[in-house]
Amino acid sequence: MGASGSEKDFAQRILQSLYPHTADIPSPSSTSHLNTPGPDHHFTKREIKKAVMALPKGKAPGYDGLDSIILQNIFLASPELVCTIFNKCLDLRLFPTCYKVGVILLFHKDGKAMDDPKSYRPISLLP
Repeated sequence: MGASGSEKDFAQRILQSLYPHTADIPSPSSTSHLNTPGPDHHFTKREIKKAVMALPKGKAPGYDGLDSIILQNIFLASPELVCTIFNKCLDLRLFPTCYKVGVILLFHKDGKAMDDPKSYRPISLLP
């Protein structure tokens, strides 16, 4: 990276430039009231099938490697399994942390300076 520092330093500069403020993550004690089951209705197999089958094909998967085609095949093989997972999240009012982890890829904008953090477009890949 030359005079501008190490690759890690440059990555940190890009991160600070694109995402200057990090949201506070609530502590488990401050969200414990959210983990109690609520009166929400369960998702039906029909609702989940409609959503899963409408997922766009050809999109890059997150770090877990599961793309929409794989999720669709899992649903077709075992719709009860997928319904149970989604409805358990609803019952517990808990969205698993592993589904919140994204991978950020940076794409350089054509014609922009390579050493300017604003010359990159971030894309988040979620599981």
